[in-house]
Amino acid sequence: MANISPGDEAQRMVAVGRYDILDTPSEGSFDRLTAITARIFSAPIAGISIVDHDRIWFKSRQGLPIDEVARAPGLCGSTILGADPYVLTNAKSDPRSLNHPLVAGGFGVRFYAGAPLRTIDGHNLGALFVIDATPRAVDQKQIDCLQDLASVVMDQLEMRLSARGPHAPPTREPRKLAWKTSASLAQNRLRLVDWRKARGFTGVELARRSGLSPSYISYLENGLRRYNKDTLQTLGMALQCTAVQLLGEPTGL
Repeated sequence: MANISPGDEAQRMVAVGRYDILDTPSEGSFDRLTAITARIFSAPIAGISIVDHDRIWFKSRQGLPIDEVARAPGLCGSTILGADPYVLTNAKSDPRSLNHPLVAGGFGVRFYAGAPLRTIDGHNLGALFVIDATPRAVDQKQIDCLQDLASVVMDQLEMRLSARGPHAPPTREPRKLAWKTSASLAQNRLRLVDWRKARGFTGVELARRSGLSPSYISYLENGLRRYNKDTLQTLGMALQCTAVQLLGEPTGL
């Protein structure tokens, strides 16, 4: 089964290289997001994939015993062909996947939902996905959650990219503020809007000072209301974990 590539494949692979994520160790911030995704869908398998030239590599995985698969039979390779989620509610009867090796073969995929990990300049690096061996229906709320969490994955990747350059390392005050922002999100179940307004920051100002992207701040303030308390706490801890990894342990807070 031959690879099917997006029309921007050469530029997409440049973007994959820019984020320097392939073959890096597992990270708790990403693992928490795949765990949340699996819970939202009550699915046994979830993961974060990066689509390389000839393979699909998993940055994070729940319920998968392997680190990568060949690109040709990878469902995530189909996900990166468009901007919208790629969903198979019954892969055995869906003409798009009827003869797919992962469906027709021993792996027995019956359900797949993947949201592309899309960069700010419009290239799909991979997917946040869920898999099950049983056909199932999904509702729009679940698909919205999948897209939202894929956006969180991308913001985590943007934070990693910003932390390693090519920009100069942040000064002590922005580093301190970035950690405090993340810690506050965890401790107050992501009530970021209250934290921001109490300090007189606009969303743009908070983005500039903290290193969080403006779209991420908007998402945190407006897009998380659908989640329950446990999910919010887990997302908060994922943010806090990322802040510590990128900025170091807090001092003098």
